Amino acid sequence: MIFGRSKERKRKRKGSVIKRIGQKTGAGALLLMQKGVCLLPPGGVRVLGRMGGDLLFILLRRKRFLTIQNLQRVLDLPEARRLARQNFRNLALILPEMFKFYHLPPEEIRNRIHVEGLEYLEEARSRGNGTICVSAHLGNFLLIPLRLFQEGYPFTLLVRAEKNSHVEKIFIRL
Repeated sequence: MIFGRSKERKRKRKGSVIKRIGQKTGAGALLLMQKGVCLLPPGGVRVLGRMGGDLLFILLRRKRFLTIQNLQRVLDLPEARRLARQNFRNLALILPEMFKFYHLPPEEIRNRIHVEGLEYLEEARSRGNGTICVSAHLGNFLLIPLRLFQEGYPFTLLVRAEKNSHVEKIFIRL
């Protein structure tokens, strides 16, 4: 009988240490992006999103392939690759744009985010039963709570928990 940790247990422990380091590094990079984005002009945020999307399009080969394949299957469009790249750019813009908007003065947020159909929400609110707003991942849906909160609507956002607890804490703070 040999005493001590087995190789399997050592590998597991080493993997968990690497995972924790990766999670903390990812959260640190997210905080750094949050601070840096606040210094950029709004046009700079768009450039950052475009560059980030192009980088992700190049690096995430499997996701790129699946996106193009799904676009071709569903829409049967010859320009599926172009649309897929634009999708990656739009997705890469969500976080920097959210970080930027969450640090803008309320007046600027009102000027930049236009709300359509607010009268329907007000009508539902006047009935006194509460409302449930459902959104798809269209545009920057993460800005909806920010804008509606400024209009005086209490808002609770329900989302899936993040796998990285350090990243989740950043989002909860926002």
